[in-house]
Amino acid sequence: MSTVADGLPDILPDLRRWAHKLTAGHHDALDLVQDTCERALRHAESFQPGSNLRTWCFQIMRHQYIDRGRRRQVARAYAADYRDRAPVHAGGGQEAAVMLHECLSAAAANRACDLRLIVAAAAGHTNGEMAAALGLHISTVKTRLMRGRRALRKAMRPRALLDQGAA
Repeated sequence: MSTVADGLPDILPDLRRWAHKLTAGHHDALDLVQDTCERALRHAESFQPGSNLRTWCFQIMRHQYIDRGRRRQVARAYAADYRDRAPVHAGGGQEAAVMLHECLSAAAANRACDLRLIVAAAAGHTNGEMAAALGLHISTVKTRLMRGRRALRKAMRPRALLDQGAA
């Protein structure tokens, strides 16, 4: 354990650089580095002393990145299926149904949105329940919900401005 914990600070700049090359955004890169360090420390007993810690951590990061990509593909497929099969009726009539459909479409198209979390939060699940179900840290769930809600507000803002102008 001490070998991994002692060596991680020295390779953090390299991990950050590589994470930025792998991911599209700064926040995704930081999440990837954090997950990589957490996994390296959790599985420190499997590190062979004398081997290259940098290579070992890069391999962990690569696997984390691939797993995230697979999870996103599943989430997008689920979102598309949900959007196609979801009953599009809300208490507000046709206008609310159109707004719901636009909101789901904007969420599915936006990389910052994790539609699973947005839908689960709208259904009333707690952050802790979502974190346990998806195998994430609660802080990661909170951060992704915040980013997703912000992206949805930004995506839906032009429609809201048009509605206000018409009134």
